[in-house]
Amino acid sequence: DACDEFHWDMNTDPVASRQPEGGPKYQHYPMSNSCGQDGQNYQDRSCSTDESHMACEVDRNLILQATTSSLYPNAPPPLSCRPRSTGESYTGYWDVSAGKEMSVFPYENTFGRTDVEGCCYWGRGALHTRGACDLGKVNYYLGKRADDNGRRSMYPATDFCAFPEAICASPESREMRWITSLFEWTERVQSYDDGVGWHYLRKLRDFVDGGLVDFTFFDATSGILTKGCHDPPCVGTDVGSQLGGYGTGNVHLAAERLDNFQRILIALEAGGEAALLRALVKYFSDRSDIMNSQILRSQTPQGALYPSYRYHLADFLS
Repeated sequence: DACDEFHWDMNTDPVASRQPEGGPKYQHYPMSNSCGQDGQNYQDRSCSTDESHMACEVDRNLILQATTSSLYPNAPPPLSCRPRSTGESYTGYWDVSAGKEMSVFPYENTFGRTDVEGCCYWGRGALHTRGACDLGKVNYYLGKRADDNGRRSMYPATDFCAFPEAICASPESREMRWITSLFEWTERVQSYDDGVGWHYLRKLRDFVDGGLVDFTFFDATSGILTKGCHDPPCVGTDVGSQLGGYGTGNVHLAAERLDNFQRILIALEAGGEAALLRALVKYFSDRSDIMNSQILRSQTPQGALYPSYRYHLADFLS
């Protein structure tokens, strides 16, 4: 169950990040990952000016703990948030080898945070909807805020700003984690238009009409979902500069995302003959080392075989 975002950023200190050869393999997860990962600061992900009234007001006194987390041996604990105190002015890191938190000195996450005050807006649901803006929009349209304003609400008693963990912990969680994600998809991805020619729905039609083989569309969609623009890194764009690091950096696990998407297309046999072609290309690409070294070979006049300099698998698959 991965309803809640879990720790993935680790080794932000200089020693652990180098992973010295022959030495111990460090797995130090900043406890302040709750505030944001991949260089982001979720509570600072503000809405655009015309939608600023929808955002959650950051509550620095809120105390929450994620419902789900990684389950491997000595895995870091669920993400959590709580205010600073005299007895705990900073957070440390989780040491997987020791199976416990180390708090000897402040340990930064990738954004530079060394605390978890107001850091209750980590990702939740099927798309890991996160940040004060996106969770605020969920509350504004689907939660208590809609009901308070006299508008129709699916969850009139649920305040997604005061208790964002409702998505993973409430009695309606199994439904909420999908409803909130579908809302975010339609509101932020499906409606995406950069204003200068890249429009999601038009690009989707092009992708389908082209046989579902141009995966630059998938890469662009991953960028919109995780970074806020279709061609990350989004440095210098409004979404990159205004939303607390929202648009900086590249897509997390981009290659793995694409591989999973291709597997789904093959399983669904999407695209007819194009699907068969994709399956064949993937099959041989996954075995490129064998194909190049053992199949595509040349022969010397003496009969010895060697990898071909003329033919390579990539040439046949292009």
